[in-house]
Amino acid sequence: MTVGEVAFAVLRKHFASFLTHQPGTQLGEDPEHLHDMRVATRRMRAALRLFEMALPPHETMRLRRELRNVGWLLGKVRDLDVQSAQMEEWAATMVTVGPEAVAPLLRLLEARRERARAKMLRFLDSRRFASLQGALFRRLRGSPSARRPAAQLPIRAAAPILIRRAHRKFVRVARAIDRTSPPAAYHQVRIRGRRLRYALEFLEPVYGLPARELIDALTVVQDILGRYQDGQVSMAILRELSGETTLPGPTWQAVGEMAQMAAARTEKLQGDFPAPGAG
Repeated sequence: MTVGEVAFAVLRKHFASFLTHQPGTQLGEDPEHLHDMRVATRRMRAALRLFEMALPPHETMRLRRELRNVGWLLGKVRDLDVQSAQMEEWAATMVTVGPEAVAPLLRLLEARRERARAKMLRFLDSRRFASLQGALFRRLRGSPSARRPAAQLPIRAAAPILIRRAHRKFVRVARAIDRTSPPAAYHQVRIRGRRLRYALEFLEPVYGLPARELIDALTVVQDILGRYQDGQVSMAILRELSGETTLPGPTWQAVGEMAQMAAARTEKLQGDFPAPGAG
């Protein structure tokens, strides 16, 4: 297969998943539909980035920009789902106060989620979103452009270049990490690692087992970094909620205890992150 053919195959696969989970996302009864639609959005963006030399440049940039907006809207709702679940988990292990002290915080998060979900639904019902879907349908119904010479390259010739490029960017940011690095630096490692993992998944048929082994190793690292990022978001939300002047006394205590739990978790996850050069 050529680079263009692989690019189209990957994009068609994840566009199909994107469309499959859209109705469930809008219905809102199962949050996993939203999660899977968000993942499909990320993978399409990653594919457009990875195979950009084989795709029409201006159209590709526009699609990436629009998909980034979709991912941001989905992510705002998903992050609040994750944080609500985390808060409920912490509530069950409270020492200084009972679980009922967390109820006002959960109501505030639910109100935020409803606002974020309303904004997401407005976009999914908009002409702008319909235009994005139409552009993807038209592009993926066709075939790779003959005007892009890179699209005609055999994938076996191009794959090492694509993988090395993604690997080099990941290693550069990962080696710069230490225990004193700010959360933003860990987040950059997570982003670069995700892009490398997606590149390997897209090209796994070329490399077989070696690719799968590296994907599995990256998945472990990504899981650590994902939970670390969730902890950072938890602490940020708790700081925001602590500014609510109407919270009752026990809820203030709950905020403090949960902030300590979040800080302890993120510190442990920093220790779990592999040292530079490990593995």
